[in-house]
Amino acid sequence: MIFLLKIKKIIRIMPFLKFLKISQFNIDFQKLHGMPVFELAEEVIRLFSLNSIADPFVQFFLDAVMRFSRKNSTSTAEFLEWWETQKDKLSVIIPEGLERRQDYVCPQGKRIAIPGCDLSVCSG
Repeated sequence: MIFLLKIKKIIRIMPFLKFLKISQFNIDFQKLHGMPVFELAEEVIRLFSLNSIADPFVQFFLDAVMRFSRKNSTSTAEFLEWWETQKDKLSVIIPEGLERRQDYVCPQGKRIAIPGCDLSVCSG
């Protein structure tokens, strides 16, 4: 039964693995498998070139991984469990002067006028 579950898991990720190969991402999964969670996060960010520009969201995520691994464990499985419970409670603080995106929520069919923007279609 465990063997069948492993086969099903492999079949589900095959399209992703095919995408990685087509996109010429050379990933050593054996190497990643044994890494502590913080090192794994850094390596994945490097592999996908997410560190090519300063991104407060990527840095915030790395900070969250670092805080978790210092206080709790370096286990990826434990981090993922923690992240599921914390991801909606955490927020990125962007310093004044940096560009930021603001989300506006409005009832369906209403218009919001913002200088330089016209948000005539909103979903409620």
